[in-house]
Amino acid sequence: MTERIRPTESDSPTTTVDEIIARWDIDAVVHAPVHALHHGRRAQWLATVLDDPTRLARAHLLVGGALATLARLPVAEGHLHRAESLLRKLGEGIGLEQTLLHTALLSSPANDEARSIRDLEEALTIAQEHTGTGHSQLVAAQMNIERTRRELDAERTRSTALYDANTELELANRRAAALIDLLQRQTALLERQSIEDPLTGLFNRRHLDAELVREVTRADRFGHVLSIAMVDIDHFKVINDRFSHQVGDLVLRAMADHFTAGLRTTDVVARFGGEEFVFIFPETSLSGAVTLVEQIRQTIERADWSTVHAGLAVTVSAGIVSSRFDHSAPHLLTCADAMLYLAKERGRNQVRWREISESSRADMLRDELLPIPVHVPA
Repeated sequence: MTERIRPTESDSPTTTVDEIIARWDIDAVVHAPVHALHHGRRAQWLATVLDDPTRLARAHLLVGGALATLARLPVAEGHLHRAESLLRKLGEGIGLEQTLLHTALLSSPANDEARSIRDLEEALTIAQEHTGTGHSQLVAAQMNIERTRRELDAERTRSTALYDANTELELANRRAAALIDLLQRQTALLERQSIEDPLTGLFNRRHLDAELVREVTRADRFGHVLSIAMVDIDHFKVINDRFSHQVGDLVLRAMADHFTAGLRTTDVVARFGGEEFVFIFPETSLSGAVTLVEQIRQTIERADWSTVHAGLAVTVSAGIVSSRFDHSAPHLLTCADAMLYLAKERGRNQVRWREISESSRADMLRDELLPIPVHVPA
C-alpha cells in the first residue's frame, strides 16, 4: 500500500503544499530523493484534501521526480504522466514545461534517450510560447547541460565516491557564493543608506561634512580655489501649510532633480537640512559658481510647477562664497549662510555672493563691501 502522510493540526494546507513545492526543485530532489518523496506524498494528500488540481499536479511532479531519481521508473512515470495530464487540462504552460523537464532530466538516459530529448524539445517550445526568448534560452541551456551530463553518466557511475564529494563541494561553493552575494548587496545598501537622504536621494548632511573637509584639505594642499553655495527654497513653510506636506515632499524631490541636472559631475550636492541644500564646487572660481547657481535659480523659477499642484510656484535663494585661503569647513558654511540670509533679506529669489580673502575676512559681513547681486527681483 502507498504510505499516506498526514499533516499536523497546526498545518495550513495551502501554505504547506506551496512551501513543499517551493523547497523541492530539481537539484534538491536529485540530492535528497528519499526526503523529497516523503514530502511529495504529504503534498499529494494535502492537495487532495484541498481539491486543488494545480497543486495536486505539482505534487505528482515532485513524487515522480523523487521516484525517478530512486530508479523506480515505472511508478515515477505514472506520477509524471498524471501531472502532465492535469496540467494540459488546466492549460498551465509553465507547469507543463517543468513536468516535461523532470520527465526528461530525471529519467534514466539509457531507458529512453529519444523520449528524453523529445520532452526537452517540447518544454522549449512551451517556454517560447509562455515566457519569451529569455526563458527559452535558459531551457535551451538546460538541454545542453543535461545532454552533457548524460555523456558523463558512465564515468560518474564508476567513481561514485568522488562524484559525491564533488557534489558536496559544489553545493558548499554555491551556498558560499550566495552568502557572499547577499552580504555584498547588504553592505552596499547600508553604505548607500549611511550617506543618502532617503527623501531626495541626494547626499545627506553626514556625507556633506566629510566631502567638505576633504575638498578644503585638497584646496589648501594644492592652492586651488574652492566655492560653495547654500540654497534655500523660498517660503517652503507656506507651501507645506497651503498645499500639504505631501506636496512639500514632491517639491523637495523635484528640486533634487533640478540640482543634479544643472550641476557638473565633479560638483557635490547634498541636503543640508529641511529645505536647505549645499553645493560644493571644487576648483571653481567665484564667477563660475555664480553662473551655475544662477542658471539653476532661473530654471526653477521658470519651471511648470502646476504639474506638482495647481497654483504652485517655487523659487530659491542662494548664497555663495569662494576662497583660496586656509579656511575651515565650518567657516565656509557660516559665510555661505550669511550670504543666503542677505539674499532672503533683500527679497528672495536671488543669488548673493562673496569672495573671501585674508584682508577681507574680518569685515566680510559688512554690507557696503558686498558685490551687486546677480538677480534683484523687480
